[in-house]
Amino acid sequence: MLYDSEKLARFAASAGEALGMPAKEAEEFGRSLVYADMRGLSSHGLMRMSTYVKRIQLGLVKAGAVPRVTRDSGAMIAVDGDNGQGVCVAQRVMELCVERAENLGVCMAFVNHCNHFGCSAYFTEYAALRNMIGFAVTNSYRAVAPTGGSAPMLGTNPLSLAIPGGRHRPFMLDMATSLVAQGKIILARKEGRSVPLGWGLDQEGRLSSDPNCILSGGTLLPFGGPKGYGIALAIEILCACAAGAAKSTEMGSMYNFERTQNTGFVLGAFDLSKIVDMDSFSESVSQLFDEIKSSPKAEGVPEIFIPGEIEDRKYLKAKEEGIELSDAVAGELRDLSEELGIPFDCVK
Repeated sequence: MLYDSEKLARFAASAGEALGMPAKEAEEFGRSLVYADMRGLSSHGLMRMSTYVKRIQLGLVKAGAVPRVTRDSGAMIAVDGDNGQGVCVAQRVMELCVERAENLGVCMAFVNHCNHFGCSAYFTEYAALRNMIGFAVTNSYRAVAPTGGSAPMLGTNPLSLAIPGGRHRPFMLDMATSLVAQGKIILARKEGRSVPLGWGLDQEGRLSSDPNCILSGGTLLPFGGPKGYGIALAIEILCACAAGAAKSTEMGSMYNFERTQNTGFVLGAFDLSKIVDMDSFSESVSQLFDEIKSSPKAEGVPEIFIPGEIEDRKYLKAKEEGIELSDAVAGELRDLSEELGIPFDCVK
């Protein structure tokens, strides 16, 4: 069934306000969740809302958190996230990075004491649409084995990079360092589906297509073998050792409702106008994208895409036609509607 994106965002924002979020924070909470679904990234969208809500209700995540800068060198800052909702803290910090980059050319923020921040393209795109490069990485609860291992030691530790695209939409890289985002396996479990063989191992270290076996004592695998493992470990060093958050093996799980997470982020904004003429840059990157898209295609391939282009098209289609939610996710939202006393009138 199709659901209206604006109505869904208002529903999620109303839930945030019912949980004690100030209006701006609640709006950010709602829009970020729906943004993920609109881009086809359902693993980071409304399917996570019931978990976010429960963690706030249990006092494991703080509604109305106020992040504070604890160390400040101008172009580099350390931020205590005040155990706030991850996406809301990350967006506020990215706005600060963009503001400082306008004056200094660059700003990097190292954030600790926070929580899962959802779809990282949401904040990196914010920078790219302001003619800056946006950068975001985060660590997460252990879910991925190092190359050669069979036990989870690292999180899916995603990376996002957004770069202005001239006549095109921004280049938008947003990827887990595991072969797939863990949320895709969680969504498959909710919907009663198997997953492709090769996404993860069971607790005996064998390849499995059963999401229950992978998520219950098993492990995901890094993309690209040692390459993905190396990038995941680099992100772990930045977010745990440099930002001062918990290591993936020590932090609380988002789905364990007994303790806080203490997730770490590193966010950055780089103002290209400080080093290049933006008109020249825009023309150069536009020509590059045009050359790539018009280059020879492999057999059976109708079109070559720039990273983020497929998601942009899905976003525009969802804005016009609505979002397709699975029955399992829609059912969870209806349950939240009854629990919080907020009407779920979101059908397109």
